[in-house]
Amino acid sequence: MQQQYQFDCTTIFCAALASLFVLFALQKQLPNFLWYCALIIVFAWGGYSYQHSIDQFDAFFITHANIKYSVTGTIVDCQYQRGSRHSYVFTVAATQLQNKKDKYRINKNMLVYTQQCDCKVGDTITINDVTFKKPNNDEFVRYLLKQGVSATLFITAKEINCAHRPERSIRRWVHSKRKKLYWSMMRSLTRTSRALASALFFGNRSDDKRTCDKVSHYFKQWGIAHYFARSGLHLVLFVIFLQWLISLLPMNLLIKEVLLLLLVFIYFLMSWASLSFMRALTTLFVYKAHVINKRAFSSVSAIICIAFFALLYNPHYLFFLDFQLSFFLTFNVLLLMRLF
Repeated sequence: MQQQYQFDCTTIFCAALASLFVLFALQKQLPNFLWYCALIIVFAWGGYSYQHSIDQFDAFFITHANIKYSVTGTIVDCQYQRGSRHSYVFTVAATQLQNKKDKYRINKNMLVYTQQCDCKVGDTITINDVTFKKPNNDEFVRYLLKQGVSATLFITAKEINCAHRPERSIRRWVHSKRKKLYWSMMRSLTRTSRALASALFFGNRSDDKRTCDKVSHYFKQWGIAHYFARSGLHLVLFVIFLQWLISLLPMNLLIKEVLLLLLVFIYFLMSWASLSFMRALTTLFVYKAHVINKRAFSSVSAIICIAFFALLYNPHYLFFLDFQLSFFLTFNVLLLMRLF
């Protein structure tokens, strides 16, 4: 695997150097020489990051396969799955692996599936008798790479020990407030209504996945499945409603804009974000920053910059449908609006 990685990196850098050499040779004929150089460097870095993440994923399982470890890490998120065999899904930022002989410092995110558990977000936990096995499904591996997850663990509650619970935790406070708000709004709804409100308003489909899948099937039959995915349209409707309410307040325009952004940010904290939702949210903040500073705003330039930084953060986004639909279709719509 290491030889394959070296070959891929050599190919990437050789292609980049060859392209840069051609650009330097044609420097006088190219008015935007520096932009072309930057584009090649970015593509080379993206190819390197993509291949490097794949090899790091494989190397982890090669190094630690068939060995029992104790995993120590901090719970950064928790989701409840109604009707599932493993009701709780913890996202754990693992920092240490330990066996009978060695101790390793790591920085990996892991998904931990378990039953009833008393652990909370923000707790530092130790998971005993863990054996890592690489998934056989390549599609699932690509999904884990996209989510930034290095391994999945299916364990019982007895294998988890809470090593430390901080007295104060911002993560735990946000998670508890989100959970309290969610259930206070969902408690009085029917099961189908709860699935719709949970997916469309909160962006949470894991609470009752069976009902969500059933409702999603009807949306697909009607040809409106994209409306069931919380994205820019839903955020725009929410922002229009908030903006109308804020417009009734006797305040300065600057204070109104800041208040709107604050309320939208609180909404982001109290819900479950997706890639398309983050694209719409970031675009909104960039647009409002231009409005506050009284500068011209280019929606096409904004969507390109946001896509650029999203791919720098995780190049695996490029090969998934949610990124392609969210960015490419939005870009084409904005471009057509500018042309016509």
